[in-house]
Amino acid sequence: MTETEIKVLSLFSGAGGLDIGAKAVGLRTSLAVDLDAEALSLLGHQLGSPTLTADLAVADPEEVVEKAGIHPQDTLMLIGGPPCTGFSHAGFWIEGKRHGSDPAVTLLGHYGRFVAALKPAVWVLENVPGLTFKNFARQLGDFTSSMRRLRYSVYAEVLDAADFGVPQRRRRFFMVGLKGKGRPFGFPESVFSEAEHRTAAWAFDGLDAKNNPPEPDEELSGRYGPLLPQVPPGDNYLYFTPERGHPNPRFKWRSRYWSFLKKLSPDEPSNTVPATRVTNNGPFHWDNRHLRIREMARLQGFPDSFRLEPTEQHRRYMGNAVPPLLAAAVLDAVVDQADEICVGRARHTLDRALHRSATAGDVSAALDEGSLR
Repeated sequence: MTETEIKVLSLFSGAGGLDIGAKAVGLRTSLAVDLDAEALSLLGHQLGSPTLTADLAVADPEEVVEKAGIHPQDTLMLIGGPPCTGFSHAGFWIEGKRHGSDPAVTLLGHYGRFVAALKPAVWVLENVPGLTFKNFARQLGDFTSSMRRLRYSVYAEVLDAADFGVPQRRRRFFMVGLKGKGRPFGFPESVFSEAEHRTAAWAFDGLDAKNNPPEPDEELSGRYGPLLPQVPPGDNYLYFTPERGHPNPRFKWRSRYWSFLKKLSPDEPSNTVPATRVTNNGPFHWDNRHLRIREMARLQGFPDSFRLEPTEQHRRYMGNAVPPLLAAAVLDAVVDQADEICVGRARHTLDRALHRSATAGDVSAALDEGSLR
């Protein structure tokens, strides 16, 4: 089997964290599909992959594979991350979300609809850990049962991106299905120990006024803006509580969300980068401002060549994306363990990106180049 016979169909592709990770392990996306045309434009420009703007809640799987140039004799691999807003912890004060009735939740079923119609040799699904909450036990249980009825061996795990070379503590849920009953699979083990985690300072090394210019409205304003310079790096609003011994307490203990006035420490990985910029919620740069778009991309591990502008939409793309190195770790395990996925590939891309001496610029260059032959 040659690598040209492996067809990768990417669903709910977004800005393409999974697709960049796939490229890093020698897989080429045959078609990336999403409802957001601008996100697909960024992804298509980065990887040169064909894209299709379509609503996957109503799209016909057979028409999609036809446009992807996928034929019955091809070995198909399906990858995708249905929008995570329905499962994310953010917004759990909304009753419908807590009870699992957010309309976005149904997109998980549409991913399953494509699996049922196309019967890929392997499928990989990515989402937020919130999918494992008891609120969504029925949805996840129904999806898992439906996959097993289709005779897939199903495995699931929550992984932390910081353990796989990403300078950000970001937990993501992965599920892998291998066609056939009783197929073994093991998720990758941590590559970086807690003491070895890459830091925010590591991520920002090499960024300067030219490639990381100031952005409009990056300074924190409003009632609490003057407090941010007082917060030590790595700390948050709890610094201003009686329990921490502050001489002039401003807040009650655990009265705010953890990201309120949260400031990055240069000596630790970032906390999870959010998809939207909220006035008082970080993480903020230790220079007492909002993170810039290129800094967000570095913390996620997207290549410096990825075209981004300092807009709310592009910040949302970065905040919603799966880090490519984390995606690569999972897909690398799939390639190693799924007999159907045989690719003629060099391991130098992932090896370079994970080398202990690699800089953030080295990782960017490795992912930009990829390992395709």
